Formats: sequence, structure tokens, C-alpha cells
Amino acid sequence: MRNSSASTLGTSLKYLAEADVEPALTSTFGSSPEYRVGKNSEPALTSAFGTSPEYRAGENVATVLTSTFGTSPEYRVGANVEPALTKAFDTSPDYLAWANVEPALTSTFGKNIEYLAGTNVEPVLPSTFGTRPEYRAGANVNPALVSTFGTSPEYRAWANVEPALTWTFGTSFKYLAGTDVEPALTSKFGSGPEYRTGVNAEPALTSTFGKNNLMQKLRIVIKNKFRTMK
Repeated sequence: MRNSSASTLGTSLKYLAEADVEPALTSTFGSSPEYRVGKNSEPALTSAFGTSPEYRAGENVATVLTSTFGTSPEYRVGANVEPALTKAFDTSPDYLAWANVEPALTSTFGKNIEYLAGTNVEPVLPSTFGTRPEYRAGANVNPALVSTFGTSPEYRAWANVEPALTWTFGTSFKYLAGTDVEPALTSKFGSGPEYRTGVNAEPALTSTFGKNNLMQKLRIVIKNKFRTMK
């Protein structure tokens, strides 16, 4: 039903197109900043369709814009990539390598600073594999590094501790007592600053447990121990 205010119907910024749009406003329909493309888009606006910064490509992309389709900074590669852009397809900073990596880049594949060793590690790199500070020992540890395995400050004792290091096992400040405590260290067990009393606390140390002078003596003993090791 129309009234005296019918001429201003549809001028609100939040106006949403409905079936009975006022004929007098049809020519400017779609000029609102919040306009969302519907099924009955105005034919007169088709040529400029898609120029809005919030425009999202749909099925009916304007024909006159097809040649520049893909130049938007928010452009995301889809199934119908523009042929003219294919040759520059790998130059985008957001480019992520897929199955069809450019052959010309294969020779340098793996030199990226964020490169993580996978199944197909580059053959020329195995000899230096494991020398990086972020190296984590895995099943295929580099044989040339086995002799120094366990010297890292982040070293965590596992079941296969290196035999050559067994005799000093437990001297670290970060040493945590496990089930198989080294027998040679049993008499001093519990003197470490990080010692936590467990079920099998050593009886001989119970009476002196917690004395501050023992911590000082321990530091001196460990310091001398490391000096003799060098």
C-alpha cells in the first residue's frame, strides 16, 4: 500500500531488495554501499558489476572484467585460473607448492630456510643432515654424528643411551632419576638441586637431605668432574 512517503521507500542504507521494489527507484537500485548481489540484478549496472571492493567472484562474473580477473590482492587461485597469468603463477609471495611444482625450481627445492626434511630429501644434503640447531634425533641418525650423540644441552635420555657416555650419565643438573639409576651414582643419589623425593629415596641421605652446604659441595664436585672430562 502506497502513501505520501512512498517516494522515499528504498533509500535506507540497510534497505534489502524485495519482490515489490518501487519502480521509480529501480534505476538507482544497487547503489547502496551495503548492496548485495541478488538474482534480479539491474541490467544497466551489469557492466560495472564486480567493481566493489567487497566483490566476491560468483558464477555470473561480468564478461568485460574477465581479462583482468585475478589481479585483485585478495585473489585466490581456483579451478579456472586465467591462462594469461599461468606463466607468472609461481611468482606470488603467497604461492604454496603443490604437486605440479615448476620443473625449473626442482633443483633448488629444499634450500628454503623453512624446508623440513621429508621422504624425498635432496640427495646432496644427507651428508650435512642433522647439523642444524633444530635437528631432532630420529630413526635415521647420521652415522657420522653418532659419537657425539647425547652432548646437546637438550638431550633427553632414552633406552638406547650411547655406551661411551654411560659412565657420566646422571651428572647433569637436569638429570631426572628413572627406574634404571646408574649404580655408581647411587651413593650420591639425591644430592642434586632438582632432586625430588620418591618412593625409593636413599636411606643414607635421608638425615642430611635439604642441607644447603651439600648443594655447594655438589657444585664443586660436578665442576671438577667436568674439568677432568675435558
